[in-house]
Amino acid sequence: MNGANVSTSLGLFSVATTVDGGHSPEYYAERLCEKLIAISETAPVEVRLQALAFREAMGAVLLDGIRRAILSDHTTIISKLRQAGFDDAALLVLSLRS
Repeated sequence: MNGANVSTSLGLFSVATTVDGGHSPEYYAERLCEKLIAISETAPVEVRLQALAFREAMGAVLLDGIRRAILSDHTTIISKLRQAGFDDAALLVLSLRS
């Protein structure tokens, strides 16, 4: 991804922008983990470390699922473009997979 990312939040709302593209699968996996697994600042150290390890493990699971969903969607788009006779466009979508 080119350019800088910008993030800001105001209470319950947050905004994150990108330049020359959308957010990465890693970005979404991290945001999902933050929403799904809250870790108290006042938790005992042992509990906090265990929760952080769990969040990291779940992040890897979510990231894998997000990447697989993107590839599956690309496959569908490529198929539809080829069926419609847009082989050049299908090749452009295929190039996103590398």
